[in-house]
Formats: sequence, C-alpha cells, structure tokens
Amino acid sequence: MGKKGSILVCDDEEIMRDVLETILSGAGYKVDLAKTGEQAIELYEHRPYDLVLMDVSMPGMGGLTALEHLVRIDSEAAVLMVTAYATFDTAISAWEKGCGGRDPEAVSKRTDTCLDRERDPGPPKRRGA
Repeated sequence: MGKKGSILVCDDEEIMRDVLETILSGAGYKVDLAKTGEQAIELYEHRPYDLVLMDVSMPGMGGLTALEHLVRIDSEAAVLMVTAYATFDTAISAWEKGCGGRDPEAVSKRTDTCLDRERDPGPPKRRGA
C-alpha cells in the first residue's frame, strides 16, 4: 500500500504517540512524532505536513499556542486538536486559531477530510443550541 500523506502527531504522553503512530502508519500514512509544542513547530518548519494531530494540554508550550505558530508558518496548515479535557471554550479557541477538528468520534473521517483539503465547516456549535 502506498503512503496516503504525512501526519505529525504531537502529544506529551508517550502511549498516545505510540497508539496514534501504530493506527495511522498501519492505515498507510507517513507519521512523525513530537512530544512538545516546540518540537512540533521545529519539525513543521523543516517539512510541512498534510495533517497535524496536536494535544491541547502539554508542559511548556501548550497545543493552542503551538497551533498559532503553525498557522503563522503555514496559513493552510490542517490541525486537529486532541485532548482528554475538552471544553466548549477550548473548542472555540482552537477553531478561532485555525483548527477544524473537534469530534473525537470522527477523527478517522476528519483525518481523510483534512488530507483532502476540504474547507472547514465553521465554528463548533453548542450542544442543545
């Protein structure tokens, strides 16, 4: 199977990096790993990726700050934020900074969508609104 595209996974939790790498590389993607926001920025500066999966909460530079840097480097950067501590405010903040992903159940579908460069559908909606 040929490679589908390149994905940068940034998470401070080694187990998350390993699991995502196993799943995504097994699905045919070229996967690189970063454990800090700073490291993700450095890797992206040397090689833009088709998709970045970025943890929101990390020591040092958090994912939202790293997202801002990535969008400055590449205004077309496709970034999905990944977090175990999602809040509506975090989703809005990520969307405002240039991130389109917000539904943990749709990561696989959204990954393919980002790699196909589909336009972002807009800000997240409040549940029950």
